[in-house]
Amino acid sequence: GSTATTGYCASGATSTDDTKIQAVTLGTLSNSANPAACEIYTDYTTNNAIPVPLLVPGKTYSASVTHGTCGGFFAGYSKMWIDYHRNGAFEAPAELVLGGAHTSTGSVVSGNVTIPLTALTGLTRMRVVLNEGGTATQSPCGTFTWGETEDYTVNIVSTGGLL
Repeated sequence: GSTATTGYCASGATSTDDTKIQAVTLGTLSNSANPAACEIYTDYTTNNAIPVPLLVPGKTYSASVTHGTCGGFFAGYSKMWIDYHRNGAFEAPAELVLGGAHTSTGSVVSGNVTIPLTALTGLTRMRVVLNEGGTATQSPCGTFTWGETEDYTVNIVSTGGLL
């Protein structure tokens, strides 16, 4: 199922047709999906093949979401959230870190993410949603017809003189 055991809300598409997330980046996190696979929800939070990025409050990191296809070529909208409060919810606008329209398959929504000084340190969840036909009102929770949701773990760390 798409309900996280951590209490995060469920999110995902209801159809594996047409649209998916092809790639996600945030700082040192870089994940490119298997081009042949078409998922509706993917939990990468415990995938050891994807290194957990270290994010320092006050620092800025580049981020991107790449639109992929499962046979259809349709526009969409993607959003990225980070649970800075580590409370099991993705709260807008403070935790919405990236969003934008995809005009075609392969198009990339990118931007810079500055980790707020108020972010709680420790492991927390990042969620990426790409909804075919979606808009800026896309929620981090619930279902939509075509697209994909991906969850990741990020680590918010104080510098502690180590970085």
